[in-house]
Amino acid sequence: MDLRVFNKRAARELQLDSRKPLVYLERLRMVDGSPLALLKNWLPPEFGAISVAELEFRGLYELLRAHGATPAVAHQSVGSRPAVPEERRLLELGPFDPVLTMTRRAYDAAGAPVEFGDHSYRADRYKFDVTVHAL
Repeated sequence: MDLRVFNKRAARELQLDSRKPLVYLERLRMVDGSPLALLKNWLPPEFGAISVAELEFRGLYELLRAHGATPAVAHQSVGSRPAVPEERRLLELGPFDPVLTMTRRAYDAAGAPVEFGDHSYRADRYKFDVTVHAL
């Protein structure tokens, strides 16, 4: 975890000044010893106290709640694209393998952004399963 990361896109999504350092988390999710997903998350700087040790045993949203934020709603976009070199290496993909993608912006009950995520998943080992409720 690195607190001194500057990322214009993440700052924009978090509605923060792009000159403000953000908390950056990068996690590689494994299943049965094989890579499944590369998760990149940015948080506002007030969450800099979240530690790597905590993340090994607790989920990100659980930790956000423990540190004073209550994610209430999120907007997610799901897609696919060719994998970039870093994803091919970390996810053990071939040169032409695609990744499934998901970006997420989470907000608290007052509408303040608390997290921005940009995730990539092995398309051959993952699926998105969504239930839509009609009003």
